[in-house]
Amino acid sequence: MVTIMLAPCADLCTIATMMMTDDEIARLIRGLAAARGWSESYAARRATGSGDTLDRIERGVSLTMRRANRVMTNIARLWPDDKPMPPSVAAVSASGVAA
Repeated sequence: MVTIMLAPCADLCTIATMMMTDDEIARLIRGLAAARGWSESYAARRATGSGDTLDRIERGVSLTMRRANRVMTNIARLWPDDKPMPPSVAAVSASGVAA
């Protein structure tokens, strides 16, 4: 399980703490792909910087806390405005974390 601590850079008074597994993050990447009409590897590349992230998670490789934080911030930034965000993505978006 990855613990993600998110804090806005400008002011540290808002801190959102989320507990997510790597599998949950993989589901969010797949959800982003579906919401955008992208392939899963393209969504992974946009969210993580690597198209093989989903394959690595499936093989049991875990994300570091720093990378998981960045992935969640990127998913929130990339989520289409006309689609409802999953609650975990909405929490990151509402926290004001900049990508």
